[in-house]
Amino acid sequence: MNSITWDDQFNSGIKLLDCQHRNIFNCMTEISHVISDSDINCDSINGLLDQLLILCNLHFEYERILMGELNYSSVTMHKDLHDSFISSIVSFKIDDNQCHTLNCLNDFLTLRLDFITILLDESKMLADFIEHKSSNT
Repeated sequence: MNSITWDDQFNSGIKLLDCQHRNIFNCMTEISHVISDSDINCDSINGLLDQLLILCNLHFEYERILMGELNYSSVTMHKDLHDSFISSIVSFKIDDNQCHTLNCLNDFLTLRLDFITILLDESKMLADFIEHKSSNT
């Protein structure tokens, strides 16, 4: 399987957010590895998904607090994206060693690409907003 690797273009320029994004990305990389390697038992997948949920919930909560403090106008839209992403992770839970199926892999890769899209679009917009706001003060 071709692996997506971290690229500096994913960075928003906000160090704490970038660190959180990278941790989420790395967790997703580990999940992709388990799904794609049929020699690895699927039992660890749900634990990794729980870890991913924790990382995402902490990150999303931090972003919402930051956006609230800055009076960011797109906070509701951003929260909706977060909620949708969390729902996708929750619905991904694996039953009965089904993690090595092509559908499972494709579904998870789609989820991962959705995360990267959010990084490249929404997080960059937030970073630009913060940079613009700080340059005006």
